[in-house]
Amino acid sequence: MSTSAGTRSTSTRPLNVRERLRQRGIDATRHLNDTLRLSGDMSDTKLLGTALAEVVVEESARNPQLASRVRARYDELVNMRGTEGRSSQEDRATSTTCAYPARPAVPRN
Repeated sequence: MSTSAGTRSTSTRPLNVRERLRQRGIDATRHLNDTLRLSGDMSDTKLLGTALAEVVVEESARNPQLASRVRARYDELVNMRGTEGRSSQEDRATSTTCAYPARPAVPRN
Protein backbone atom coordinates (compact mmCIF):
# COMPACT_ATOMS: atom_id res chain seq x y z
CA MET A 1 0.00 0.00 0.00
CA SER A 2 1.41 3.36 -0.95
CA THR A 3 0.68 6.72 0.66
CA SER A 4 0.77 10.10 -0.97
CA ALA A 5 -0.18 13.42 0.65
CA GLY A 6 -2.28 11.66 3.26
CA THR A 7 -4.13 9.38 0.86
CA ARG A 8 -3.90 5.64 0.60
CA SER A 9 -4.06 3.56 -2.50
CA THR A 10 -3.59 -0.14 -3.13
CA SER A 11 -2.54 0.63 -6.70
CA THR A 12 0.99 1.55 -7.72
CA ARG A 13 -0.16 4.11 -10.28
CA PRO A 14 -0.50 7.71 -9.09
CA LEU A 15 -4.01 8.89 -8.38
CA ASN A 16 -5.45 11.71 -10.46
CA VAL A 17 -6.92 14.73 -8.69
CA ARG A 18 -10.48 13.43 -8.69
CA GLU A 19 -9.37 10.07 -7.27
CA ARG A 20 -7.20 11.76 -4.61
CA LEU A 21 -10.08 13.98 -3.50
CA ARG A 22 -12.43 11.00 -3.40
CA GLN A 23 -9.92 8.98 -1.39
CA ARG A 24 -9.41 11.86 1.06
CA GLY A 25 -13.17 11.93 1.62
CA ILE A 26 -13.27 8.20 2.22
CA ASP A 27 -10.31 8.34 4.61
CA ALA A 28 -11.69 11.36 6.50
CA THR A 29 -15.08 9.70 6.89
CA ARG A 30 -13.47 6.48 8.12
CA HIS A 31 -11.34 8.39 10.64
CA LEU A 32 -14.35 10.39 11.81
CA ASN A 33 -16.37 7.20 12.27
CA ASP A 34 -13.50 5.77 14.33
CA THR A 35 -13.07 8.95 16.40
CA LEU A 36 -16.79 9.21 17.14
CA ARG A 37 -17.00 5.43 17.67
CA LEU A 38 -19.76 5.07 15.11
CA SER A 39 -20.53 1.82 13.36
CA GLY A 40 -18.21 0.82 10.56
CA ASP A 41 -21.12 0.98 8.11
CA MET A 42 -20.60 4.18 6.14
CA SER A 43 -24.05 4.03 4.52
CA ASP A 44 -25.17 7.10 6.49
CA THR A 45 -22.47 9.47 5.23
CA LYS A 46 -25.07 12.08 4.26
CA LEU A 47 -26.45 12.11 7.81
CA LEU A 48 -22.94 12.24 9.23
CA GLY A 49 -22.10 15.14 6.91
CA THR A 50 -25.25 16.98 7.96
CA ALA A 51 -24.53 16.46 11.67
CA LEU A 52 -20.94 17.57 11.18
CA ALA A 53 -21.94 20.69 9.23
CA GLU A 54 -24.51 21.71 11.85
CA VAL A 55 -22.04 21.32 14.72
CA VAL A 56 -19.29 23.17 12.83
CA VAL A 57 -21.67 26.06 12.16
CA GLU A 58 -22.44 26.32 15.89
CA GLU A 59 -18.82 25.92 16.98
CA SER A 60 -17.48 28.35 14.37
CA ALA A 61 -19.57 31.11 15.94
CA ARG A 62 -17.80 30.48 19.26
CA ASN A 63 -14.39 29.61 17.87
CA PRO A 64 -13.16 31.76 14.96
CA GLN A 65 -10.00 29.64 14.71
CA LEU A 66 -12.12 26.63 13.80
CA ALA A 67 -13.82 28.63 11.08
CA SER A 68 -10.41 29.71 9.74
CA ARG A 69 -9.11 26.13 9.76
CA VAL A 70 -12.16 24.83 7.93
CA ARG A 71 -11.91 27.64 5.37
CA ALA A 72 -8.19 26.97 4.84
CA ARG A 73 -8.82 23.25 4.32
CA TYR A 74 -11.68 24.01 1.94
CA ASP A 75 -9.44 26.38 -0.03
CA GLU A 76 -6.74 23.69 -0.16
CA LEU A 77 -9.19 21.20 -1.63
CA VAL A 78 -10.56 23.72 -4.13
CA ASN A 79 -7.01 24.55 -5.25
CA MET A 80 -6.22 20.86 -5.51
CA ARG A 81 -9.24 20.38 -7.73
CA GLY A 82 -7.99 23.20 -9.93
CA THR A 83 -9.73 23.87 -13.19
CA GLU A 84 -12.32 21.17 -12.58
CA GLY A 85 -13.80 23.32 -9.80
CA ARG A 86 -15.38 26.71 -9.57
CA SER A 87 -13.19 29.55 -10.64
CA SER A 88 -15.20 32.71 -10.14
CA GLN A 89 -15.44 34.55 -6.84
CA GLU A 90 -19.18 34.87 -7.42
CA ASP A 91 -19.69 31.10 -7.53
CA ARG A 92 -17.48 30.70 -4.48
CA ALA A 93 -19.40 33.29 -2.49
CA THR A 94 -22.69 31.61 -3.38
CA SER A 95 -21.39 28.21 -2.24
CA THR A 96 -20.68 29.48 1.29
CA THR A 97 -24.27 30.55 1.96
CA CYS A 98 -25.70 28.55 4.84
CA ALA A 99 -29.30 28.00 5.89
CA TYR A 100 -28.29 27.85 9.56
CA PRO A 101 -27.72 30.93 11.72
CA ALA A 102 -24.14 31.79 12.64
CA ARG A 103 -25.08 31.46 16.30
CA PRO A 104 -27.74 29.46 18.09
CA ALA A 105 -31.15 31.09 18.15
CA VAL A 106 -32.36 32.48 21.47
CA PRO A 107 -35.56 30.73 22.58
CA ARG A 108 -38.57 33.03 22.82
CA ASN A 109 -40.75 32.92 25.90
